This record gives sequence, structure tokens and C-alpha cells, in this order.
Amino acid sequence: MYSYPGELVLDPFVGSGQTPKIARNLKRNFVGYETIQKYADLANKRIKEPLSIRPQQLIAVFDKVDLDAPAGQKQLKPKISKNADLIDKSLQTALFEKKGKYKTKVKVKKD
Repeated sequence: MYSYPGELVLDPFVGSGQTPKIARNLKRNFVGYETIQKYADLANKRIKEPLSIRPQQLIAVFDKVDLDAPAGQKQLKPKISKNADLIDKSLQTALFEKKGKYKTKVKVKKD
């Protein structure tokens, strides 16, 4: 699943709070629900802590793939974003959308 900044992320089983923490740091709104008090307390504490990621920039490149395309054209090979340094890692995910017009790049930088 994917969301855009400002959209709402719903986490019905918050647990340790990883999903709300990432949602907050990616400028998403979030609603979480947890029935066990110790997990709710842990999640609240964790959400308030600063995000700690590896020094390299995390890059996700989302490419549109036409669902009507021949099977061989649906497979995408991993690639390094042109905007990334060579030492950075690249994560590529296909965004399947029939006749869509979207191409999105998500970058998270450590401050």
C-alpha cells in the first residue's frame, strides 16, 4: 500500500508504533488503535522519538506499469535513481494502476 503526504494512514493494531512513527516522519496523518495499555504506552513513547535511519539516503522509485502490457514488459529491474549518489541504496516498487499517469519518487533524508 502507498500513501501521499497529508493522507491518512490507519493502523488498527499499533503494537510498538512503527507504522505511526514512519507515517509521522513522512508527513502523513495517522490513526492508531491498540487494546493493550503497555503497547499503547510504548507506541506513544516511540512515536515521539526522532527517526533514526542509516546514513545513506533511502530512495523509493515508483513506476507505473500498465496491467494490459505483455507479461515480459511488466517486470521491472532494480535501478539507482539518477538523483541518488552512487553510495545510496535504491528500492524500487511497481505501482500497478490501469491507465494511470503517476510517477512518484519518495526520498527520506536523515537530518
